[in-house]
Amino acid sequence: MKSRQNIRFVPLCAAFLAALSMTACGENNTPVAETAEPVQWTDLSYLSEKTEEWNTADACRIVLSDDGIRIDGQGAAAQGSTLMISVGGVYIISGTLTDGQIVVNAPKDDSVRILLDGVTVSTTASSAVYIAQAKNAYIRTAVGSVNTFAATGSETRIDSVNVDAAVFSRDDLFLDGEGTLRIGSTAGHGVVSKDDLSILGGTYEIHSDAGHGFSVKDDLRITDGSFTVTSEKDGFHAENKDDTTLGNIYITGGEFRVTSGGDGFDAAAEMQVLGGIYRIVTGGGASAAAAHPQDSFGGRGGWGQQSTQSQTDSISQKGFKAGVSLSVGGGDFDLDTSDDALHTNGDLTVTDGSFSISTGDDGMHADNILRVDGGEITIGKSYEGLEGGKIYITDGIISLRSSDDGINAAGGADGSGFGFGGGMMEYDANAYIEISGGTLYVNADGDGIDSNGTMWILGGDITVEGPTNSGNGALDTGSSASVGGGTILAVGSSGMAVGFDQNSTQGAMLVNFPASIQGGVIRLTDADGRVIFEKEVSKTFSSVVLSTPDITQGETYILTAGDQSVTVEMTGITYGTSGGMGGFGGRGDKGGMDGRDPGAGGFQKGDRGQWGAQGGMHGDMPGEIPGNVPGGVPGDNMPDGELPPEMPEGVPGGDMPGWNRKQ
Repeated sequence: MKSRQNIRFVPLCAAFLAALSMTACGENNTPVAETAEPVQWTDLSYLSEKTEEWNTADACRIVLSDDGIRIDGQGAAAQGSTLMISVGGVYIISGTLTDGQIVVNAPKDDSVRILLDGVTVSTTASSAVYIAQAKNAYIRTAVGSVNTFAATGSETRIDSVNVDAAVFSRDDLFLDGEGTLRIGSTAGHGVVSKDDLSILGGTYEIHSDAGHGFSVKDDLRITDGSFTVTSEKDGFHAENKDDTTLGNIYITGGEFRVTSGGDGFDAAAEMQVLGGIYRIVTGGGASAAAAHPQDSFGGRGGWGQQSTQSQTDSISQKGFKAGVSLSVGGGDFDLDTSDDALHTNGDLTVTDGSFSISTGDDGMHADNILRVDGGEITIGKSYEGLEGGKIYITDGIISLRSSDDGINAAGGADGSGFGFGGGMMEYDANAYIEISGGTLYVNADGDGIDSNGTMWILGGDITVEGPTNSGNGALDTGSSASVGGGTILAVGSSGMAVGFDQNSTQGAMLVNFPASIQGGVIRLTDADGRVIFEKEVSKTFSSVVLSTPDITQGETYILTAGDQSVTVEMTGITYGTSGGMGGFGGRGDKGGMDGRDPGAGGFQKGDRGQWGAQGGMHGDMPGEIPGNVPGGVPGDNMPDGELPPEMPEGVPGGDMPGWNRKQ
């Protein structure tokens, strides 16, 4: 949200010049999109062979008991209340140990297969199952069986390794089966693998009072299974501090119910999700999120300050978080998160899936590229709905509600930077929004669609119900907003309204009505009375931005909202001048500021400088800033000529005639 309180123009000249010098003027070229690399989905089909039936003819059969461990077969031995497995093979285990342990220490080329058929092991040590060495360790639950591992002790250091989970493996671990495995840990994690962990089926109930539900050093792979995880930290965590290419999570199926004090799923490197059902609550949910600081002048937290919430909180409480990239190609997601629902420090790509999101921060956030190529995304509550450095929407059905910006290209890490109106102070040449398809509905209390750099609408069916306060706009841009296709209706307050610029290739209009309208039908008719466009909105508005393929240059239209109508003569590709500091638009007659080419943007010639014309000074508007703009200054009080007498060298359009001092 970008509050415009206490705006004073003179101190902003340097920032204006810096932003102007980075803004391309007058180039009517469709941008060349910098898209995310196509997702290379990891194939987990090879894991199916791991679920094949075991040959149990020569299995070692073991019955656990506090009165003594009975062993029928080779490869295992009892040492008091500890079962020791020392060679590869199949082990079928049942029975109970009230304070005991299962330890696997086999040759490094041996695979150990354990079939649990009604096992309960509790321990006052740090792990109920400790796999010290094996080529691969398999734990399978027998059909219909219920098995429990519980550890109440604190971590134990063994051979330079901290053993800190109820089930702890130093080598590759595979979990599957058709039974239930219940795991509880008082002081540590539920399950830890210091190598890879693959889960191929089974039912898991994990309770971790102090740690993660599942913690993996290298890669976590899940193809199936039913999971109920309650954890103080992350539900599923993958991280390798020695090799940043590891710490990945790959999921193709399963059903997940996660309640975590930390993240639901956290991969230090890459995360890919191709299917599954997810019911995730983090940090107590969206209703428990810390309030965002009130903006004092723009961006998050006022002058030059981003929101400090995600930067200072010691615990991350996101739904899905990936350090390098996050890709979702399918699944059913019901996410209630204190922090971002989906978050990555790199690229986020969504190609399919059904999302129901309630979050105390961003619905989807990417530090670099956020790309939506499909899926059904409903964000019922958020601070910002979609946020990324660059945002591309090519397909999908998206509906979102935000207390700040609905869609925000912020050009960097989590935060909108600082500034006002998407222009001047927060201009970022790297920030970009391109919408070329899909159906999009935005209901935002801040800016509806906001790019700190440029914005192109090339297709899609877009409806924006923007802010009712005049400190924000339905559209906002730090440089330019252009339209070349699709249908877009954006309504909101008129104080900071921004329309499309002359780089557009499709007809577009910005109309500010003299009085607010309490929702209702917006209708566009041509000169013969034929209805060109009609749609109903629910929020109060005084400004309408409309573009459809049926709006043609040279034609006359009538735009009606409520009991108010405005005649629109499309003398150019666009109609109307912006009421707010929405960037700098295209060039004026000689590079931007002369303004003898009305509507081209930049500083426009007139009796008094006015906020407008895509963020410049527009003198052919009424003589005052709209009175409902916070901190608005009547035109008579504007410092008409009190600008630097000369343009600094190197500013585009430097040959323009002066600063348009009041003549």
